[in-house]
Amino acid sequence: HELGFHHDGRLKCSQRPWPEPYTPSIDQMMLNLAQQFGPDCGVIVFSGMGSDGSAATAYVRRQGGEVWTQRADSCVCSSMP
Repeated sequence: HELGFHHDGRLKCSQRPWPEPYTPSIDQMMLNLAQQFGPDCGVIVFSGMGSDGSAATAYVRRQGGEVWTQRADSCVCSSMP
């Protein structure tokens, strides 16, 4: 089930499944985080599958959050970051 946040910042589990194609969806988690915490949020992404995580990065940045990513040359599988 998809994870989100209560208004007081506590983690909550919804009744809806994670959106496709990857579950859990780092993109959806990043969107939920930025919607709740805006400039007070941050994300560290070490690696993922395909483009998972790249779609929400711009939204997190627009909300004032910070995103740190792993460089391809420091990853075990350079096609994953």
